[in-house]
Amino acid sequence: MKQSIFSLFPFLEDLTAEELRQLIFIEAKAGQIIMNEGEPCHQAAFVVEGELIIQKTNKNGREINLFRVTSGQACILSITSTLSEQPFPAQTVTTKNSKLFLVDQRLLTSWMNKYASFQKLINLTTANRFNHVMGLFDDLCFRRIDERMAEYLLEKLPIDHTILYITHEELASELGTAREVVSRLMNQLEKNDILRLSRGKVMMYDRKKLKGLLTKR
Repeated sequence: MKQSIFSLFPFLEDLTAEELRQLIFIEAKAGQIIMNEGEPCHQAAFVVEGELIIQKTNKNGREINLFRVTSGQACILSITSTLSEQPFPAQTVTTKNSKLFLVDQRLLTSWMNKYASFQKLINLTTANRFNHVMGLFDDLCFRRIDERMAEYLLEKLPIDHTILYITHEELASELGTAREVVSRLMNQLEKNDILRLSRGKVMMYDRKKLKGLLTKR
């Protein structure tokens, strides 16, 4: 096993050789569905390379991105679903070519009982994801969509970057709103000479004006 795996997941150094041999390594292409909402979850996922995005979809087909799992992180929903034998509560999709390792319930349970380093990882990951989702809940309930869009664009388009490759549908999933709402707001920003729009692409035109939308709130 490559040394980089141990640097990404230090708790692996505590495992026995037999336990390490039981890890299941897989590769997934960008856009591949790893888990569907409502499916039984028998293995927890740990990201070695690439990225997973965790999404929820309502009955009308509207998506919201809950959080992302990147290199060196564990998918806490897959861990809790595997340990509790509950259906997976969301959909997991790769955003880029990814490498993962999977761990079954028996091994997870053993690690929880044996290794303080693994328990610490689970506790920290759970706390971080909870705080992130609470922040998302706060945004959805208490902040205006135009304010959240301006903040998102400023974050994704720092001063040294002027082009963001994203569709209106993808941006809607990031913000937890409808594509039509995003399109209307984006067109208004273009009309106000703040952005320039092209198919699947957003170009920053006047950062100062966009930032001003936040300072006026």
